[in-house]
Amino acid sequence: MRQLKIFQTCPLESQKIKTCSVNMTSQKNAVVLFKKSEEKPVAYEMSGEVSRDSLVRFIRTFEMDLVTEYNRETSGKIFTALVTSHILLFTNKTADDFRELHGEFQSAAVEFRGKVLFVFVDTDETRNGRIFEVFHVREVDTPAVRIINLTDNVQYQMQADEVTAHNLRTFCWTYLDGKAKPKLDSEPIPENWDKGPVKELVGMNFERVVFNEDRNVFIMFYAPWSAACKELLSVWEQLGKVFEDHASVVIGKIDSTANDVHTVLLERHPAFTFFPATSFQRIVTYTGERTLEAFVQFVENQVELAKEEKAKEDEEKRKQAIEESEGKEKEEL
Repeated sequence: MRQLKIFQTCPLESQKIKTCSVNMTSQKNAVVLFKKSEEKPVAYEMSGEVSRDSLVRFIRTFEMDLVTEYNRETSGKIFTALVTSHILLFTNKTADDFRELHGEFQSAAVEFRGKVLFVFVDTDETRNGRIFEVFHVREVDTPAVRIINLTDNVQYQMQADEVTAHNLRTFCWTYLDGKAKPKLDSEPIPENWDKGPVKELVGMNFERVVFNEDRNVFIMFYAPWSAACKELLSVWEQLGKVFEDHASVVIGKIDSTANDVHTVLLERHPAFTFFPATSFQRIVTYTGERTLEAFVQFVENQVELAKEEKAKEDEEKRKQAIEESEGKEKEEL
């Protein structure tokens, strides 16, 4: 039996760390950090000389909970943590599956302690509104998982439909290996984005294409990893070919996980939205069957409705122009 000394030789913000002695069975020297929130002590096995910096890093890392809930009390520690890679789970504490989601999140966290800081954000807490804005997360998007690197503020979105320990581990390792795809406001505009039957849109050209009073535009919002999206992409290509030579119809798609489109509220992937060829920026959400025949019928119906609406708009503009002209003539008299 060897007596191990638990000590603190450097000033730290936390006052929860105490100096004490305990008896433990150990083959090597060790520094042991006790926390009130943990039943078992965390042991750090020394290899050679232990520097002040390594001890500070160890204490600062393990003073944080395995999963830290974001709130006013913890935000300071989170943003000043030595671990600058943070993974955040956005979900509602009152959700039926909260305990399951939190358990999966906590299970994955064990493997990445000291590498990635695991943070939970309660979407039902109104005081967390600012962090929702930073990550562009809405309640309809939850549960959502993001990674952010605080050194460059680059964000990454988990490429999976379900929040499981396996998917979380894969996401973290993909990020740590430098292979994760950053979540940007817009991807670069593809060189031949408008050459195929289905136009490839990104954040930078989205509004310019869809809000065009001379074109009826039908867009598929997809997630590359979604099985449902993958199944429908071939159908969407067929739809593009049906209307390829139609002068007033454009069929397009956009990866909504890599491009922020703030004009459309998406509740799930895939999502389908029609933008009529009218003067006003009107949006029609498609909720019908996901078959080629249903899509074609929907587009044809919407094109006819857009023609009627455009005719009414043109008539209103004509009447307004006449009234303005008559008003000027009366002023001249």
